Formats: sequence, structure tokens, C-alpha cells
Amino acid sequence: MTKIYYESDADLSVLEAMTARWTVKPWKPSSASRPTYESPTDMRPADRAWLALAGGIAMYEFAAVEGELLSEAADRYMLAHPWWTSAVVVAVGMHLRNAVPDRCDPLHWLFVGKRRLMQGR
Repeated sequence: MTKIYYESDADLSVLEAMTARWTVKPWKPSSASRPTYESPTDMRPADRAWLALAGGIAMYEFAAVEGELLSEAADRYMLAHPWWTSAVVVAVGMHLRNAVPDRCDPLHWLFVGKRRLMQGR
């Protein structure tokens, strides 16, 4: 659980409330080893990963040869394996939106299993 702490509790206008600096502190007993982020504009590792992913996709789409865009590949997958392709697209979308509880999310369990395997080493 993440808690948000505002610098002041004074009544702020809507514009001030939207631009107020805040601090995110992880809710853990041993938070000394985890970084705190001072404002919403601080780049976190996951933010950098999303930017790298978006940049990589944009570069690929720009440099792709005729007929090899990612959407065209998805069209081919839909023709060859319509149920699998639809299931993967829905599962990833619901995972990213947190639309299903963790206990029902196959992608969540995939990475929980990976983490458990890595801890066993």
C-alpha cells in the first residue's frame, strides 16, 4: 500500500492541489533500503521501462519493411490462432488495468513463480 503525504494541509485551490509536490513512501517496516520519490515527475525504473518499450516499438515501426508492422503480424496471428491471440491480448490488457484480482491473473502468477524460482537459487 502506498501513502501520499502532502507538504501542507492548508486549503489549496484546485490548480495548486493538482501541482502540489508530494512524497510517496513505501508502506513497509524496512523502507530504508527502498527509495522514496519526492514528486510525481521523478522517473522510477518502471517509468523508464515503459519509455524504452514505447521508443523501441516506435523505432521498429518506423524501420519495418512492407508487411512487417506489428499490427500486421497480429493480423497474421489472428488468422492462424484466433483464440490464443484474443486470449493473450485480453489477458495482457486486463493485467495492465488491474481488472482482475491477483489470484485470478495468469500473468501475475507467472511472475510470482519466476520470483519464487529465483529465490530458491
